[in-house]
Amino acid sequence: MKIKTLYVLAHFPQASEAYVEAEIAWMLSQGVQVEVWASAPGYGTAWMNVPIHRGPLKRAIDAIRPDVIHVHHMTTANYYLDKLPVQPSMTTVRAHSFDWDPAVARRLVGHPAIRHIFAFPHLAAQVPDVEITPMPVAYDPVFYYPTEKKNPRSVVRLSAGLPTKRLDDFIRVGNRIGNKAEFTLVMSLIIGNETQMVDRMTKLNQELGGHVKIRTNATRAEAAQLVRDAWVYMATADPSSHVFGMPVSIAEAMATGCYVIAPDAGPQVKSYLDLGGDIYGSIDEAVGLIQTAIRADDRSRESLGALAIRNAARFHPAVALAPLLEEWSKIVLENF
Repeated sequence: MKIKTLYVLAHFPQASEAYVEAEIAWMLSQGVQVEVWASAPGYGTAWMNVPIHRGPLKRAIDAIRPDVIHVHHMTTANYYLDKLPVQPSMTTVRAHSFDWDPAVARRLVGHPAIRHIFAFPHLAAQVPDVEITPMPVAYDPVFYYPTEKKNPRSVVRLSAGLPTKRLDDFIRVGNRIGNKAEFTLVMSLIIGNETQMVDRMTKLNQELGGHVKIRTNATRAEAAQLVRDAWVYMATADPSSHVFGMPVSIAEAMATGCYVIAPDAGPQVKSYLDLGGDIYGSIDEAVGLIQTAIRADDRSRESLGALAIRNAARFHPAVALAPLLEEWSKIVLENF
């Protein structure tokens, strides 16, 4: 059964949206015919061979005649709600974290155009009174997989260049540890915040000693290679900006066998990491965890890496995205 899905996105291609691209790549591998409509291009290169549409959304829907419409971000779904078909209802929505709002979730679930919403398990649990399917993040196994040897001194962070990511924490930790490790920050530029964060982080890094290498807009393959080669992945976030979701970079790092440290943003962080990493509550704690990790012997690194890889199996798209593909199949069968 061939499924034709139209993805409705705010920006595409966008280098920081590995979450979206991983999902599209997996659906393509499963035989889904994917086309994308986006209101505007982002910063990034379209490495997947999918048609990209601009202009009025309704015009794209009428031209493509999709079996399924799939929207990423509840804010995007809410904005275009009156443009989505009601008869038949064929739209699914994938919530992230910065867009999460229980009131918006209830509104979308109650609208006749929306067939189903998928959200991270800890977010779906916030609205037990409505039907939302819990679904974790999924990484792209074509780019993120275990490698035989990692650089025990390499610490990396991939991130959108946004203030909410607390990238200054990574800069501060890298300069505290100095030449004992190799810190690399890969930042993706964002529409409306093109170079401000790059300039700010570059200035801070120089003031603190210049021990962190900063790269902007690496290709998907280049960024993945850096993670595969690294031993430590340091996640950063500002819990006060929005609810902590499931940053795909953490799953990507664990899938390669990285030891991951993440900020203490609630019990959902420990659930996400499981035995694949540790939580830090301060700069001092992050420094201590990384210093211990880079001093670990080969046997310890192998053991910790194996735990991370085992945990990441939950986020392989064959497992994580199964409910979404199943729902799309139901929509096609019911509307055939």
